[in-house]
Amino acid sequence: MIKAFIVFSLLCFINARFTTNSTCKNCIGKIHSKQDLQLARHSLIIDKNQSCQNQRYTFFIIVKSGSFEKRSFTRSTWAKEISEHFKIPILYAIGYPKDPHFQKYIIAEDLKYHDLLQFNILEDYYNLTLKTTSVLLWYDRYCSKNSQFLLYVDDDVLIHVDKLIVYMHRTVNSDSIQGWFEKSVHIQREGMGGVSVDDFPIDFVPDYLWGAAVVYPSHIISNRLISAIFNSTVPIFFRDDVFINGFMAQQAGSEYLLYVDDDVLIHVDKLIIYMHRTVNNDSIQGWFENAVHIQREGMGGVSVDDFPIDFAPDYLWGATVVYPSHIISNRLISAIFNSTVPIFFRDDVFINGFMAQQAGIKREHMKGIFCFDPTQDDLNSKMILINFKNEEARENTWNCYKNGVRSNKKLPLFLCKVMCGMCLFIIIFGYCCKYFMETVDFDHLKLVCYQCFYKYHYPCKQNTNLMILMNGQQYSRNGIQQLFLTFQ
Repeated sequence: MIKAFIVFSLLCFINARFTTNSTCKNCIGKIHSKQDLQLARHSLIIDKNQSCQNQRYTFFIIVKSGSFEKRSFTRSTWAKEISEHFKIPILYAIGYPKDPHFQKYIIAEDLKYHDLLQFNILEDYYNLTLKTTSVLLWYDRYCSKNSQFLLYVDDDVLIHVDKLIVYMHRTVNSDSIQGWFEKSVHIQREGMGGVSVDDFPIDFVPDYLWGAAVVYPSHIISNRLISAIFNSTVPIFFRDDVFINGFMAQQAGSEYLLYVDDDVLIHVDKLIIYMHRTVNNDSIQGWFENAVHIQREGMGGVSVDDFPIDFAPDYLWGATVVYPSHIISNRLISAIFNSTVPIFFRDDVFINGFMAQQAGIKREHMKGIFCFDPTQDDLNSKMILINFKNEEARENTWNCYKNGVRSNKKLPLFLCKVMCGMCLFIIIFGYCCKYFMETVDFDHLKLVCYQCFYKYHYPCKQNTNLMILMNGQQYSRNGIQQLFLTFQ
């Protein structure tokens, strides 16, 4: 009896010791406030901040759990095999129990298994987004430097261990979150998962990843996803998969920065096509210039005393450059602030040359993109139009592009509809026929259809009700462009 009393007292002491002052136990609701998110930022009760400190991992697994029985089953099945044979760390993310008396059992469970990560958020279906946000914040703070990927799994999911190990050791796309892909759907308005129009006035959910099992690359969590969550432009919805893997992934989905001088004209048709083809995201791209002598005289010159380096490395001319976001975040900014050469005023030479070289970033020429002093023929084939003559010449070039390239292609209404119908049939046929999808470059086929639509959209839009919508966010998350045809 005395021994039981001592153990109970010890558990109560540990409970008080582990519990923080900030709380989100009353944050429950279908729509959360920014204040709820801030409370979720500081909500740890039981921490495991040493889990990632001692070695590097390819994968770190966190199981989203609310049931002791399911945790016990997981520990005795796939989690046991993964942790014992492959030394992959596994933690169970839980909230605060609705009945406070159960907290002592949770503490006892952690003392036995040492694998609980508990947040001061009430364990409830309507707090899933807050819980997942807390998990992402914790992982970013303690594990993102030593782990490449977070596998976030529900406690009612069974993992095929052999398949997981194979998946881990193949080339995993580190520029997308991955899981069970769900297409865009109407927001549910009724039932347990429903939300009213007043609380959530958005009618459609974007494409999202179902929350049962999702792989998050660490750099996406650190550089884009958390920032999107705390700067959300939509109401903070309780469904974590819809809100985080849908709306927030879409909001954070910019993969590339296109940096353009103000004396550059953009051929919009070509730019849109370029955006939705497969772009190399391991290099910066633009007009490639070979290594040259540093200019010592004139407006662009610099003295030997100020800049004692004789040669500039290969660089990209600054008129137009495409920067992948992860290169900016992970390598380029760090190189600039740790520059080993004098900070030269020519941004293209310094950033796209010296700093790209220092950071080990490839520089590639965008073939077939640039055009200098364009004629009307050039306008049909190039994306970037460079014209240095004067403002009037640039305006004339732009007017030539608008009037010559787009407006002169007149098609009868019936031909527009025939072409649209053919492309629609090809896309539907491709989705329905497995053999077709396995033997044909389907991405290229969809791009051809898109080019066809885009090319004839402008001359046809006055006399047909077919609208073409491209969603670049879905392309950046999914790796495959999504083509939507909406008949109004």
